[in-house]
Amino acid sequence: FPVTIKRHGDTCLIFAAVRGHTAVVHWLLDKGVAIDGRDNSGNTALIRACIEGHLEVVQLLASRNANLTLKNRKGETCLSLAASQGRTAVVHWLLANGASPDDPDHSQHTPLYYAVREKHWHIVSLSLEYDVNLLLNSDDGTILGDAIARGAARDGHYQVLLQLFGKDLNKYRSFDYSVFVTGK
Repeated sequence: FPVTIKRHGDTCLIFAAVRGHTAVVHWLLDKGVAIDGRDNSGNTALIRACIEGHLEVVQLLASRNANLTLKNRKGETCLSLAASQGRTAVVHWLLANGASPDDPDHSQHTPLYYAVREKHWHIVSLSLEYDVNLLLNSDDGTILGDAIARGAARDGHYQVLLQLFGKDLNKYRSFDYSVFVTGK
């Protein structure tokens, strides 16, 4: 039985990773399946495990040298997809293990942008503990720092505002924080 057969673009490894079946993932890897095999959207088993929030599978795949920096066909990373789905434990692990919080997809959206857009404020707060570029623009002209401040104020996330304004604002001198006071 060939363990690399694809059905609808998913490999056996991807099926197991999506369901969080750590033992099956381990067995398949021991049998020599391609760890970075992709589905029709360009997602790997690692990317799909991140989307589903299966931290144990993510850690296993990473320990077996799955590529943490691969992007799917939309340019999305493990971190951006985990952030957009609100997978706090996976986001924390990825950031702690070197995933870039500033790595944009094809639309120039970063993982933090997706966390803000989806109102995953716990992930926004966690991400602000890392060195993120708050001046990044997405393709629609949104400045990341602006989106965070406005969204946190709108949704009543005082802690996120404290974290944001506790950052070294001299580092972001070109950013006009007066819009948060004046509303202009």
